[in-house]
Amino acid sequence: MNYFKYFPKTFYSRDNFVTTDYATNLLVRFKFIDDVLQNRSAYYPFTIPEGERADTVADKYYGDAKYAWVVNIFNRYVDPLWEWPLSNEEFDAYIAREYGSVAEAKADIEFYYKTLNGRDYIVDASQDYDKTKTAYEFESEINERRRNIKILDSRFISQLEQEMKVVFNNG
Repeated sequence: MNYFKYFPKTFYSRDNFVTTDYATNLLVRFKFIDDVLQNRSAYYPFTIPEGERADTVADKYYGDAKYAWVVNIFNRYVDPLWEWPLSNEEFDAYIAREYGSVAEAKADIEFYYKTLNGRDYIVDASQDYDKTKTAYEFESEINERRRNIKILDSRFISQLEQEMKVVFNNG
């Protein structure tokens, strides 16, 4: 199923409605049923391996790459291109763009920490601190957290497709 297949159509015009045409309304959002998200037997945790994409995960678990949208929707991605974890090569390119180079990011202190009662607290650099975190470490932690997603059990795929049709009034 094409994710956009059941989206409603809307009129649009480029010439003050002298002529009109239909377009897919991309502003409509599909909200997956909360019951399924609360049902722990409906999904399982998954760690995205290096280099995997949503379409390869979908092909592996649902038997078809076209279900990449399920992986993205189920994990509530608004911008899958940004929220999906970067490969090592993509990550290093991102770091170089943002910080000048990987070496600079590894040298750039992003946070200073003071440990009190077994917990780390971020403090100002002028204060007494116990440890630091570099920009590279900070960005790497974010990217690695993105590897942990939820995979909807394949038993629910047809239910999800039916629900989408109903939500978009095309079922």
